[in-house]
Amino acid sequence: MTGSTEAGVDRSEKGDPRNLLLFPSHIADKPITGKSRLGDSARKTGVSRLRAVTHRYCLLREAHPRGAEAHEGFAQTKTLWRQAFPTMRMAAVTNLEIRPYRPSDEDRWLRCRVLSFLYTPYYDDVKTTKTEFEGPGVELVAVSDGTVVGVLDAELCGEEATIDTIAVHPDHQGRGIGTALLEALLVPLREAGVRTLDAYTRDQPEVLGWYRAMGFTEQDHYVHVHADGAEAAGAAAPLVGFHVGKAFLHADLCEEAELREKFGRVYVCRRFVRPVNL
Repeated sequence: MTGSTEAGVDRSEKGDPRNLLLFPSHIADKPITGKSRLGDSARKTGVSRLRAVTHRYCLLREAHPRGAEAHEGFAQTKTLWRQAFPTMRMAAVTNLEIRPYRPSDEDRWLRCRVLSFLYTPYYDDVKTTKTEFEGPGVELVAVSDGTVVGVLDAELCGEEATIDTIAVHPDHQGRGIGTALLEALLVPLREAGVRTLDAYTRDQPEVLGWYRAMGFTEQDHYVHVHADGAEAAGAAAPLVGFHVGKAFLHADLCEEAELREKFGRVYVCRRFVRPVNL
């Protein structure tokens, strides 16, 4: 996942390891394109070393988000990346354009969002019309060869902004599109005098790692519970003459363990926050 005028640049084309922070399985599972001057054995060793130092960097950054140790860890990660894969490049997104959303994009926006969410804890969060903000907002799309491959909407409220939607089409993930969208978002936020950007997300290691790599830190936590059938019947008291078929509940984090014993679908919802100017 992944501000300046460099919004349209895919970082993965530069071999930037920030796209892969905290994704050890992502590094191991993705097919390697391009040729390495190292042999297969040496390349596997490089992957192992890269995974270890990347994990160390993420732990350091979480403990010291602005500390020298974190920057040292990033430098080591970048060095090992170049040693392990001197000429490796992930498949580039051709003709990537980041631009404002247009009403004519709605159908493609909806398709991109629903497919992006399909393999996440938000798989059943389906919209049939695009969200419209009551107040000011920034709405961006990433387009490649006429296809909407990424979307980002943020709502503004004074000096704060909240990411309402960020999604990248599953066929185009891991190529820096999310990062490009975020960088493009930061430009109008700065111009509008926004100081803080936040976002809410659930338990998904790849997504949590991306937010941390982008400079976000966790500030608040609470619990989401989805209940169906018998679980739902015991989760809420219905009105007279009704029965509860489905329920969506919020709870305090301190109740997480108890709720996981009672319900099959429980998530920790995390609020990530970062300064607009890092």
